[in-house]
Amino acid sequence: MNQKGTVRLKALVLICLPLFLIATPVPVAVTEDDRQDRIESEAAEKEWANTLVSKVAQSNGTGTIKVSAPAKPTLRRMDNEEDEVISIECVYYDEMECEKSGDCEITKKTCYSEAHLKAVGCLAVFGLPTQEINSTEPYLKVDKPQYKSLGCMPYQHADSMNCENESSCRQGRSFRGGIGMCCCSTNNCNMPDLIEMVNPSLKKDKFPFYWIIIIALSVILCIALLILAYVGWKFQQNKKEEIKKQQKIKFDMEKTDALEAGNVPLVEPEEEMIEMVETPKELPITDFQLISKGRFGKVFKAQYTPDSGEKRLVAVKKLNEFQKASFLAEKRIFDELNEYPKWYKSIVEFVCAEKIGDEYWIVTEFHERLSLYELLKNNVISITSANRIIMSMIDGLQFLHDDRPYFFGHPKKPIIHRDIKSKNILVKSDMTTCIADFGLARIYSYDIEQSDLLGQVGTKRYMSPEMLEGATEFTPTAFKAMDVYSMGLVMWEVISRTKLHQTDEPPNYQMPFQVIGFDPTIGLMRNYVVSKKERPQWRDEIIKHEYMSLLKKVTEEMWDPEACARITAGCAFARVWNHIMSSPDSSEGYHSGSSMKNRGVDDVEQSEKPEGIEEMQHYHASSPSKRQHPSPNPFFDSCPPPPPIPVILENGGILQPDNAEPEPEELPDLPIVEKIYDIATNMLFSREELDLMNAQRQVEYEAGADTRASTPTPSGTFGTFTT
Repeated sequence: MNQKGTVRLKALVLICLPLFLIATPVPVAVTEDDRQDRIESEAAEKEWANTLVSKVAQSNGTGTIKVSAPAKPTLRRMDNEEDEVISIECVYYDEMECEKSGDCEITKKTCYSEAHLKAVGCLAVFGLPTQEINSTEPYLKVDKPQYKSLGCMPYQHADSMNCENESSCRQGRSFRGGIGMCCCSTNNCNMPDLIEMVNPSLKKDKFPFYWIIIIALSVILCIALLILAYVGWKFQQNKKEEIKKQQKIKFDMEKTDALEAGNVPLVEPEEEMIEMVETPKELPITDFQLISKGRFGKVFKAQYTPDSGEKRLVAVKKLNEFQKASFLAEKRIFDELNEYPKWYKSIVEFVCAEKIGDEYWIVTEFHERLSLYELLKNNVISITSANRIIMSMIDGLQFLHDDRPYFFGHPKKPIIHRDIKSKNILVKSDMTTCIADFGLARIYSYDIEQSDLLGQVGTKRYMSPEMLEGATEFTPTAFKAMDVYSMGLVMWEVISRTKLHQTDEPPNYQMPFQVIGFDPTIGLMRNYVVSKKERPQWRDEIIKHEYMSLLKKVTEEMWDPEACARITAGCAFARVWNHIMSSPDSSEGYHSGSSMKNRGVDDVEQSEKPEGIEEMQHYHASSPSKRQHPSPNPFFDSCPPPPPIPVILENGGILQPDNAEPEPEELPDLPIVEKIYDIATNMLFSREELDLMNAQRQVEYEAGADTRASTPTPSGTFGTFTT
């Protein structure tokens, strides 16, 4: 749109805006105090709905908020000091217990604050009347038949209670479904005589008919003005196109005359010469050495020399034009993380991202131990090495997911990775890890396009059941649960390659679900993971090992078939941290002077927040060379010692120091076997097996057997697959 069209649009907005402001309805016969009460009530309703709506259950067709019977909580100790416990006496009643057991007596019980909820108050939940009430009183008493639940409710702080009255339970918010509630903060303040609800008759504002007419006329006038503005803009555009066309014809005629006269061709008009040409860029990166390559790009080890002159090794991922969307997504994630005051050590450090020629470059820090996949494929590791790997990679995932991560100290936007696997986790020289490759990652926000998140993306063998099934919920919790499932499979890879004692011999490395092939189809994965609910198998030594049993349990809670039943990344980290830091004898041969908590497994299950937060905070706040990871040091362990650093060859191959020859860069080609899916048995068969089975079915059919469910029909096979 040209400048004149922009001016007309601004003028149109200035005309329509006062009309809408004038047309704003003004309640009649409502005082200023009533209007303020209504605004505060609506704001309080939204605030309480966000925290309590998950507790709303359906009972006999009406909404009921279940307030559980109060019980004295288990106190936790920290630094040999007891947390302060606050108590309050409240009236207790439960409509559901009254209907089920006949116990309809209103009693009194004492409630206590919980470990992480430091305040407690009394609560009343009641049904709102459905009929008109002829009363002018602002508040009305609530009768006993309206009671749903009376009891107590813990709060994070006393300021978050936001009750209308401290000594009486007066309604300050309401919920959909005819449910109201109130709270108070003194003993027995929710007694029947002290429970009051807002008079619903006074909350209904009259809406005069003439305001409807004014609003309708204003809308019609604005639509007419918009149509006129569009017609004027279209007229100007057509006129402009006609002028450009005439100029082009005139220029062609002058150009022809100049050529015939032997003169140099004329330069075309300025508007025709505008062309977007990207300025070539150069980065101070040299000594490229190929590490790996794929269908859409390559990864190089290189040397980066910034303006400061301090050289450092970097990894350069070069993507082609087909991967432009992946480049932009990864750059968006790194730009977001770069805005925070400090860089989180469990995320691969970002250097820069630029378009160089026809390629898109993403430059990050280089780690000589390469990916976790390469480490596990060629080495077995000790328990202390496994502890440090697992703790640091879950630490990175909880940082990405949480808006207030444990050891960060600053709020951030939740980030969903969507491609967690061992190849996308890099291992540092000290055996800690960091998460990399954010080409499929997204920053979650409630205004994000659903189509940008609901695609079936990721690596097939690491896809969660709901992703394979195509039953994804559009909620942050659901998307985070997919990453947690994938991280559980990576934990299985680490634990499976862990040497538990001197005589233990872990099996050769296997990818998750390798039993169904090196490149399984989506349909095969869906049948194996969703229908059969299969998971990678644990070897007997891990099942019987007392120390590894908790890590095994955490892993199984992370790959639960139901997304809502999986633990969060923060919960998984808390359990792993408390387990590792409470076990000084986690492996043979380990001796360390680090201070550890003498806490048992039962304490770990009760706590969802890691102890010793200060150690991790200091670790993430310091430079890499100044502070070690607080987990047990695997370099003090000889069962076995940490693997040596591999050597990268000129052709991109990786040579392990203990091997005479480098391992092949890719898996050998497997013979292609044709498989046909049979609907009747829900299984894959070779063509020979299916022909034999169909012949047997035909014999049974001719013999008169009732084989309607298994008789071959034109729809008896679904499709042909190759494995």
